[in-house]
Amino acid sequence: MHSSTGDPDEVGLHEIRILGILMVVSALGYLADSFAKFLVPQSADTLAVVVVVTALIGELPLTLWLLVKGVNVERWRQRALASPTPETMHAH
Repeated sequence: MHSSTGDPDEVGLHEIRILGILMVVSALGYLADSFAKFLVPQSADTLAVVVVVTALIGELPLTLWLLVKGVNVERWRQRALASPTPETMHAH
């Protein structure tokens, strides 16, 4: 069984870039919705469809990717143990 280290090359830098681009699409949908509600409030219902579509385009693949790839528990624990705690931060 292969254990992932979480390195971008191993995880798939290409996949991460695509997810990032899709999240930008979602963000642009939310931004367009906000401006449209301000500039053209009477078309809010129509623009709600745009938000749903753009949100699904970006957020659904991210959710599925996180569910499939998950988290590397071993690496997460190593980082958690190595991170400073309030007690170690105030000890100086």
